[in-house]
Amino acid sequence: PNAESLPKLRVQLFGTAEQMMGITDTSRGWTTGYFDPKVKTSFYCCEEPGLIDGRTVQHQTVLQILCASASRSLPRWMAEGLAVYLEEADWRRGRLVLPPLARRMRIAQYASRIQQGDPELTLSQLLPLESEAAWGTGEVGRQLRAAGAAIVFLLTMDGGNFRSDVVEYLRDVGNADTEALSVYVGLSVASLEALMHRFYTEVFEHSEKTDF
Repeated sequence: PNAESLPKLRVQLFGTAEQMMGITDTSRGWTTGYFDPKVKTSFYCCEEPGLIDGRTVQHQTVLQILCASASRSLPRWMAEGLAVYLEEADWRRGRLVLPPLARRMRIAQYASRIQQGDPELTLSQLLPLESEAAWGTGEVGRQLRAAGAAIVFLLTMDGGNFRSDVVEYLRDVGNADTEALSVYVGLSVASLEALMHRFYTEVFEHSEKTDF
């Protein structure tokens, strides 16, 4: 499609943190960028030069595109996980390139904490966080790490780049009534959770290839 046929992405910039906090939902703490799905707008504070980094803008933009392109709302954990998955991607010669897993900040943090025995969210704890209300009950950094780690694991758990059954699941969730994740991949949530733990304790540190 040409640019004119694509949905417009709404962005609002604020000159000060006070202006932004007076209008947006900042009840969970201060943030330099925030996408509100209720009004389908991204908000940013431009109080200081360099305050907004590319990762923040890319994360919120992915959330906006998902909201505009899906015919129904994605579960919040999935939308945030996909935004984490793509927030450090780069365009090179017309191709979307993702850095190696160990260089993706939130994913590397999740793996490091799991390897050290720190309590990160498991897959069974993450999947119920479907609504805005459910997502708003926990610590956002912890939830973002787990959501991004879950998407990375589901897409690459067998050593490939994009599992077709998981891609089909992600596509269907945004457009139609779907079966549970376990039906698509043929494994129970408990089995997936055990494999995800193994992935981040034993496999992650050896994964250095770049994804395309």
